[in-house]
Amino acid sequence: MIKTVGNNFVKFKRTDANLKELSRLLTLVEGYIFGKNKNAINCDYWGICAEGGEENAIVRLDQGLEGKPLKVEWSQIEKNFPELIELLDAMGLHYYIGKNYVANWGVHRHIYDTTSTMNLCMLIKGNNDGEVNFHAINIDNPYLPLSDDHIFDLFDNDSGEETIIETVDVRDGDYFSFNTEVWHSHITTGDKAELFLLHFKDCVDTLDVQLHCEQLLEQFA
Repeated sequence: MIKTVGNNFVKFKRTDANLKELSRLLTLVEGYIFGKNKNAINCDYWGICAEGGEENAIVRLDQGLEGKPLKVEWSQIEKNFPELIELLDAMGLHYYIGKNYVANWGVHRHIYDTTSTMNLCMLIKGNNDGEVNFHAINIDNPYLPLSDDHIFDLFDNDSGEETIIETVDVRDGDYFSFNTEVWHSHITTGDKAELFLLHFKDCVDTLDVQLHCEQLLEQFA
């Protein structure tokens, strides 16, 4: 299941059957969401989760980070895509799906849940010859520790090349996980790069993800 492990990321094999199936099902979910939310097409982000509320949102960055309500509830996902729910449960993933249209946003960090800082990125298109960089920010700054109530920091609008400590090269079809609480930046070669975003339960570092994958291999054997 695992291809390579870095200090800040885990990259998975592109041939993993469960990840390929998950990607297929997420693409079907996206079509369902677009059918009920025409304004989600060409947005910067849409997301949906079991908790609902403000997390079910469509975001266009030129209109601010708050976003507008997504007109789909998680109960509809459960009803229409039972195979997806089974796979999320089997793989130990939260009931959360995000779709990011990533651009060169600068150095930032963010959090979904304090117990689940390791994400799962499933790259769709526009990612070829791109990279994710991890940064060491060693200066005093006013940022609060990330928490469930403090979920996003933007450190710098440029790529912060002088602070890069690790890089993972990416391309369409890649699957990888990294700690979103670590300062990072996305470098894309076009205007936007598409990826599905999920989160592993109870994983806060690369070792947690490795142990989690070992358990999955035993489970699916």
